[in-house]
Amino acid sequence: MSSDRKGKERILQMVARPKVRSSLFWWLLEHHDDLVEAEGEAGLGLRWKELCVEFAQLGLSDVNGKAATEQTAQKTWWRVRKERARLAARRAAADAEQAAKRAANPRRNMPSQWRGTYGPALAEETSGRSHAVASTSMKVVSARQGGSPIEPWEAEGLTDEERLHLKTQYLGLRAALRRADKHNIPKPNKRF
Repeated sequence: MSSDRKGKERILQMVARPKVRSSLFWWLLEHHDDLVEAEGEAGLGLRWKELCVEFAQLGLSDVNGKAATEQTAQKTWWRVRKERARLAARRAAADAEQAAKRAANPRRNMPSQWRGTYGPALAEETSGRSHAVASTSMKVVSARQGGSPIEPWEAEGLTDEERLHLKTQYLGLRAALRRADKHNIPKPNKRF
């Protein structure tokens, strides 16, 4: 069982890091971000001659198994940067494709698929006074004077701003209900 696992790991390692690339390439690829950060801090670039000595001590070599020279190390670094750019473009293309699939999904906009909060409440209570105004205005609507109902914005004790707010809210609501009722009224049968 353990030999199967070791064999599988060797195969996955061969696929992940084929021998067409040098050990120096794979080391530079693994440590790319750290090298770029150190290079940016120093601002002098990478000193390849000094680095090649360190690469040899780590046992890193070129594709032929030879110790890396200044020129091969620099070329390998450019290949690593090119490979990083290719991998980033590949990831970006995959992310864009995934986003396009999500956007094209017709079920994405259904309420059962919504995640998170759903926005502010339909009506917000700003103060205790607005609550009191609403409760008194409801009582005024049901009261009748001379056979006609009193409009809520005509109640006493309201400021001009509150009157305007109540009037716009009620008239807007009435218009919306009229539009909704217009579509719900059955049409008469014209067969006869």
